Order: sequence, then structure tokens, then C-alpha cells
Amino acid sequence: MKKHTYRAFTFSLILTLLLVALAPVAGASAPATQPVIKPSVWGHYLGGAAAPLHPTSFQVVAEGLNNPRGMTFGPDGGLYIAEAGVGGSTCFTFPDGSQVCWGYTSQVTRVLNGQQTVLGPALISLSTPDGEAVGVQDVAFDPGGHLFGVVGLGADPALRDPLGFLGADGMNFGQLVAFHEDGGWQNFIDIAGYEGVANPDGGVLDSNPYALFAYGDGFVVADAGGNDLLHAWMTGTISTMAVFPDVMVEFPPGSGSMIPMQAVPTSVSQGPDGAYYVGELTGFPFPVGGANVYRVTDSGFDTYASGFTNILDTAFDPEGNLYVVEMAHEGLLSGSPFGALYRVAPDGSKTMITGDLFLPTGLAYGPDGALYVAEYGVVPGMGRVVRIGITDSVTVEPDTAIVGETVTVHAHAMNDGGAAMGVMHIVPIDHNLVSYVDGSAFGGAFPISIPLGEALRLFQAGGEKALRAASATSTVVAVAWIGDQAAGEEVHFGFQAKVELGAAGAGVTFMLHSYQMNTEIASASSVLSVPALHDYQEVLQDGVNGYSGTSDTFLDAWMPMMPYGADANFYVRQPGVKSALVQFDLAGISSVAYVSQAQIGVWVTYSSGNPVDMSAYGVLKPWSEAGATWMEADAGMAWETPGAMGPSDRSSTAADRTSVGGSGRWVWFDVTDLAQMWVMDPTSNHGIVVMGDGSTNAELEFTSSDYIVTFVRPQMKVIYQAP
Repeated sequence: MKKHTYRAFTFSLILTLLLVALAPVAGASAPATQPVIKPSVWGHYLGGAAAPLHPTSFQVVAEGLNNPRGMTFGPDGGLYIAEAGVGGSTCFTFPDGSQVCWGYTSQVTRVLNGQQTVLGPALISLSTPDGEAVGVQDVAFDPGGHLFGVVGLGADPALRDPLGFLGADGMNFGQLVAFHEDGGWQNFIDIAGYEGVANPDGGVLDSNPYALFAYGDGFVVADAGGNDLLHAWMTGTISTMAVFPDVMVEFPPGSGSMIPMQAVPTSVSQGPDGAYYVGELTGFPFPVGGANVYRVTDSGFDTYASGFTNILDTAFDPEGNLYVVEMAHEGLLSGSPFGALYRVAPDGSKTMITGDLFLPTGLAYGPDGALYVAEYGVVPGMGRVVRIGITDSVTVEPDTAIVGETVTVHAHAMNDGGAAMGVMHIVPIDHNLVSYVDGSAFGGAFPISIPLGEALRLFQAGGEKALRAASATSTVVAVAWIGDQAAGEEVHFGFQAKVELGAAGAGVTFMLHSYQMNTEIASASSVLSVPALHDYQEVLQDGVNGYSGTSDTFLDAWMPMMPYGADANFYVRQPGVKSALVQFDLAGISSVAYVSQAQIGVWVTYSSGNPVDMSAYGVLKPWSEAGATWMEADAGMAWETPGAMGPSDRSSTAADRTSVGGSGRWVWFDVTDLAQMWVMDPTSNHGIVVMGDGSTNAELEFTSSDYIVTFVRPQMKVIYQAP
């Protein structure tokens, strides 16, 4: 940022990035009257308090900081915070009576395992009498785990002349510094020195290294004073990556007069595409919505996201979402101390996460998936870092399902901050893909029949009572949980849903949205995989198309220890004298198949005359064709009740029933539900047992899988859809 005189030289975030921005660029005409922004513009919000007064629903992880700036996470999992400090005891008074003081009070604070410690010794800091300062502006780790930082300046690099008022200490400003393992530091690369010689934008000399990114071979530095992005190699060589030009803006609004506005780059982050993303504070007149995020590559730069106001920091998450912190959401000239945090999705959509941050100046994305924001960034001793928990999660059990299957959706919302009042967690349901299972909501949740947007409006207007009154009376389109969450409280709710045909091949994305005061504070998603389906039909019969997976026999109460598995025929006799066991191996059918119809057919070769009333039950206990008898399912393994009649031997409900008299015909049993279970879980496939239920003496003879004529052997027809 360019300026003309030492009298315009300022040293805190507000004074280096705000007052300096008020000065016109060389050759430009200054407005007739320029606003004077002083630290006291924020004072009435604090009332002289010694600690932050603004309440927060976020968890405070560090406090008592002196002018916190940029932050980063280290390889040890700790959060490293740059503090610009509070100047010192050596002072200089300008001819107009204004004063600055400097000393070694800037530092880096680490927060690890809940403990807040200072890395020392301190670095140089310069401040105004109000306590706002310039010092360490940002910190970053290189891939080798080494910590580096940048120390600001906010003036012509010549101000650092050892013969000037700063003396030998002056050369410690405008530097990229390296920190040692013992906490010591040294000047590593002279950023301001490069600006003083190269002056990339050709204007009045000014340098204020403000943001830092470290990579394997060097660094990328955003210089807020030089309005440029620099590349610094480990060797000390520096080159210019981009110069951000002034833009003409109207001031005063509606006047038709245009003045130049500087970019003032204050952040740099590397995106998932390898490009560098630079956020700008902007210079005077700080128009609301006038700040951009630029995407910088070797071939130049363009605007990636726009419509922000006074950007101070940026960060990416692993999914490619860009987070942007605005220091003053309503603009630096508004007097409002509240900043905002935005998320910019990879598709460019922009969502405000919160607009309730007090003078935020730094941002970091944590390894725990939370956002860490430095607040009270220009108030000495009151600076703090808050954790904004991005802790929503959704799981679906199972995570792969076929059409017709029921899944359970689990929604978790963990409040890692302070008490959160009036929270709504909601999971929309696309009834074209899944349908809500009546009565399945749990964990204090309830179904509603109104869309998400309408639910938000209703909740805002009438609260929980109004939204509950919209409980499902027709198609359920969402399941919601409403209430207050205490600090550390986790909400777990969910519901069951049946997968519909529309989901086949497309899958289902379940989204959990969390709102507080109608602002989305967290979200998460989980994808249910639903394979695409194709139509199939199988006819399984021993000796046909190479199939040999049929097992069959019969159980005879008159010969309780006799096995009949090798016989060519089996029998069913009522009342409960002889029962048949039939099983088909379904290993050739996909375990994710959706069975629409399944039948087992047996051929009657003889009838004693009277009709036989028969019921087919699913068998629950493994049995063998060679060893099954009236008493045993296999040699040495007894039925719970002889004849496979016990509750652990067979299901309690018949799959199908029929009454048959006469011979020379097929008898079919509907086993669709059993077949669905068998293909999903082959270990459950023990076939069916067919029992005679009638009270009269009657018997039927059937052909077995060992019968000499192939086409009358038992067969199973399965119609299904599968991937």
C-alpha cells in the first residue's frame, strides 16, 4: 500500500492497513475530506473492560493475546498464533506530536492439548499509544516441519536505516524470519529490501509483508504494502509473482467521481489445484462487497470469488471449500466491529457460516475439521482464538442397499463450543429416492412435510412449536431435531428409510444441516450406494444348464432315524407324519439383487386320494441331505423338536400354504421373501420344510433331485433385478 510521508506511517492492523490505505497513490488527487479512523472507533463496544465482553457460542481455545494475526497448525497438532505485540519502551515523537514506541513484545503462541505457551524470545513490535501494533503478521510450516514467519513494516523500506529513528532495530521489520527448535529466531529473507529495490508496481515505496505460505523450495508472501505477491526461494532469491493493480471506484457514493482503490493483499492460501488464492482488504474507500479472492498461477491471475468486504484471511479444507474471513462485514468505515466467515464451495456457491465475529484477523483450518478464528485482533490483551466446530456427521447403515431395502440414517451434531440456543438440525428426504418409514424417527426427532426453506421460515417465525405443528400429515420430506445444546453436548437422532426404484444406479445423498438463528453453522453428508438394476430370470433344476445345487430329503415319524437323502422320491403325509426338506444353492445370484418373485416347485407322482394341506416354512437350522432324519438335522445334531418343528428349527410363520389332491402336476410355493434373505445372506439359506397340516390321513409323493427324469426334478424360479 503506497503512502507519502512518515506522518502517515502507522503500525497496527487498523493503522497500517486502514489509515495508510486512506492516503492517495502517487499522482492522485486526495478527496477534499478524508475520514479519520482511530482505534477508539471500537472502544465503545468494550467499555474499558479488561476482557472480551462480546458473548460467543464458539469454544475459546486461546485468550489474552496481543494483536493476534495469522495462524497455522504444526506437525505436532498444535495451533501456532502470530501476535503482533504491543510495541515497547523506546519511543519516537513526530513533529505533529504523534508517537510510536517499539520493543520486543511480538511473539508466537502455541496451543497444544489445551495448554497455551509462548515460543521465545520475542520479536520486534512497534505500536501506537493505543496499543495496536505491527509485528509478526503470519506463520507457516514448511513440509519439513520448520516454522517461519513474516514481520510487517507498513512503510518505505528506507525507514529501517540504522541511522534513522529506529536505529539498528529497524532491520528486524519487513523480514521473513526462521524459528529454531529452541524458540529462537533469525532474519532469513529480507522481503522489504526486495520491495525497496524492485518496487514491482512502480509507485511510492512501501512494504508490509502480511501473509505467508511455505512449501518445499521456498515461500509465497503477500505484501500488503507493495500490493503484490512474491516468491522467495530458500536461497534468498525473490521474484514477483503478481502485482494487483488499483481499480477505480466511485466516491463519494452517487457523486460520479472516481478515485483509485488499492488491492492490499492480506492472505495467501494454496488451493487443491496448486494455484495460490489471495484475499484483499482493499484500500479506501473500502466499498462493501468490493473485496475479491484472486487465483494466481504462473500465467497470471483472475478473480476466483467476489462480493466480500475487507478480507483478512483465507483457508482451504481437504474437500476444496475455501473459507474467507472478513474483518468488517459492513465495511471498515461503518464503525461496526463485527466480521464474517464464509465458505465458498468448489462450484462457486457462497455461504455465510457466521456474521458474529468480533474484529477477526486470522483463520486456520484444523486437522479436526474445525475452523479456528482469531478475534479481537486489534485490541491488546483481549485477543482470542475461537473454535467453530464443523462437527456434523451422517452415517447410513448399511452404506450400500438395494431397492426395497430399509436403511437407518444416523445424524450426529456435536457442539464443541459454548451453549447454543435455538438450534435446528434437519435432514431432508427426497421421496423420489427414499421413503420415510412411519414411526421410525428416534433421538427426539420428528418428521415434517414442508421443504427445508419453508421449515426455516416457520422456525424463525414461530419456533419449535410452529414447526412441530407441521408434523407429517402427508409425504414426509424431512426429519428435524430442535432444541438447545449445551457445551460439549452431542445430539444423535435419525430415522429409517426405504430405498425406492428412483435411487437405483444414482444412489442417495443424505445431508444434515444445522442452523442457529437461521444461519447455517454446520453441515455434513453421506452417500448411500444403490446399484443400478437389470432384469434377470433364473430357473434352477439339477441337471439343467449345469446346475447341481439342489438338496432334498424327507423326514418320517414312522422311521425316525432313517435318512432318505439318496432316494428318488420324497413324501409329505398328514397329519404331521412325513415332511419334505428342499434347498437350492443361490450362490449364482448377486447378494445385492432385488428379488421380485421366487417360487419352489415340486412334481407330484402319486396321491393317496384325499387332498393334502401343506405349509412351507423357512428352515433356520443347517441340515444335510445325507444325514437328516426325523430326529436329527445331521448326524449327531438333533432338531430342537423332532420333525424340525421347534422354534429354532423353522420359522414360526409359513411362507406359503396350499392344498393339493391328485398327481401328475406341479405344486408351487411362493418363497419371495425367503429368497431375498437368502441372496443377501447366503448363510441363512437352509431351504424350506414342507409339512402336512390337515387332520385326515393323506399322502403325496414327489420326485427328488435324484429322479431319473430331469425335467420333473424340483426346480426354483427366481425373477430379480441386480447390477
